Amino acid sequence: MGQMQCAKRRHIREPGMRRERDGVRIVRLPTIRSKHLDTFIHTLLSTIHACFSNYDIVHYHCLGPSLFSIFPRLFGKKAVVTVQGLDWQRKKWGWLSNRFLKIGEWTSARFPNQTIVVSRVLQDRYQSRHAKHTLLVPNGTEIREPRGDTHLHRLGLSSDGYVLFLGRFSREKNCNLLIEAFNKIDTSFKLVLAGGSSHTDDYAANLRKHASDRVLFLDWLSGDALAEVLSNAAFFVLPSDLEGLSLALLDAMGAGVCV
Repeated sequence: MGQMQCAKRRHIREPGMRRERDGVRIVRLPTIRSKHLDTFIHTLLSTIHACFSNYDIVHYHCLGPSLFSIFPRLFGKKAVVTVQGLDWQRKKWGWLSNRFLKIGEWTSARFPNQTIVVSRVLQDRYQSRHAKHTLLVPNGTEIREPRGDTHLHRLGLSSDGYVLFLGRFSREKNCNLLIEAFNKIDTSFKLVLAGGSSHTDDYAANLRKHASDRVLFLDWLSGDALAEVLSNAAFFVLPSDLEGLSLALLDAMGAGVCV
């Protein structure tokens, strides 16, 4: 197997900022941190980098980046697009962005050598709407055993004492409905919402106004903290009205949490 490389945004910080992980070299490229330009600029620069580098296959994820998947083919490389969901349905996008993402759905079916989808619903749509045979590769997860309580104590939580939401604070996730419903219940459980904004700062800020002793907001979790908070939850709730195949939901199932 040849060398594998992953292009990441420079402003996304990770513990240690590793340059390699599991045999994959990580290259960090700049972008413009705005709702409409972030992904576009990063994908453009990543595509240019890949076209002039010694790689055989260029793999794009989601509808927007698929707009660029024709260019590696012009340089004699193979292009693959994985569709995680119909992003144009997300409520955070305005009319213009919505149009571009709908074009991205068309390009994801036409430009790459291979189109991958993560669910049978998406596979059926591409077959019926675009007459495109896609490869179904569902998302997966790992089986997690219950972890200790070091991070739980720091966060003021107890094992099996809270309901957990894990994901982006965006409108299609319906976190506002979850908070509204939870506040109507007389229970000793806490509601924990862990995640961050995905170019939805106003919505996330309005959600955080409902923080209380019973409703807790956490930032993005990773590593041991994520495994501990996830595996010790009593329930996992995902009130979303739009998903491809939710990684957070699969993670909760893999941790044996009631969903």
